[in-house]
Amino acid sequence: MSLRSGIFTYILTILLLLSLQPSELLIFPFTTGLLGLGLGWTLRKLNKRLHVVLTNALLLCIGICIPLYALGFPVFGPTVSSSFNPITLLLILAFTLLYSWIWTALSLYILRKIKPILQAVPV
Repeated sequence: MSLRSGIFTYILTILLLLSLQPSELLIFPFTTGLLGLGLGWTLRKLNKRLHVVLTNALLLCIGICIPLYALGFPVFGPTVSSSFNPITLLLILAFTLLYSWIWTALSLYILRKIKPILQAVPV
C-alpha cells in the first residue's frame, strides 16, 4: 500500500529467509521480491497496464539474469546453463512477460476487491 511498507516487507522477508530457508536467500531478492517491489511501485506511478507489465517483466528478467549469468548461480537448476545463450535469454524474457502479466492482472483484481474495504476503514 506504500513504498515504506513494501520495502519493510521486502527486508523482513529476506531476514526470515536467512533464518528459515537460507538456500532461497540468493533467489528471492533478485526475482520474486524485486517483482513485488516493482509491481507496487509501477501500479502507483504508471497509468497503463502495458507499461506496468513491460517494466516488471524487464525488472524480473534482469533479476533472473544477474544471479544466472553474473554470479553463475543456477536459478533454474541444472536445466539452464549459466553460460550465456541468446535463446535462453529470449525464453527467460518470454517467461517474465507472461509471469508479470499474470501477477499484474491478479494484483489489479485483488486491489479492486479490497478497495471498498480499505476506504471504509477509518485511519
